[in-house]
Amino acid sequence: MSRCQIIALAVLTVFYAVYFGNMLTYAQMQMDPENPVFALTHRSLWTIGDSSSRYEAMGIRMDEIGMAWVIDTEHGFIWHNGGTDDYNR
Repeated sequence: MSRCQIIALAVLTVFYAVYFGNMLTYAQMQMDPENPVFALTHRSLWTIGDSSSRYEAMGIRMDEIGMAWVIDTEHGFIWHNGGTDDYNR
């Protein structure tokens, strides 16, 4: 499966989960390390190093960005706050 096909499948899966209101299934797919579709969305696309004092106060950082996910490399987790506040590259 090509990278474009995987991305298209990920988009369709998100649409299905959101449209049919099954966010639990969507969350489970996101957290499954064996899911190749969502594994690509968690990869870094760009190093941004753009942590704000507001995020630092909460103990989270904006080190890198993937497909709609912010990657905190210092603490080793991926997060999303529902927006892309402070990211304008």
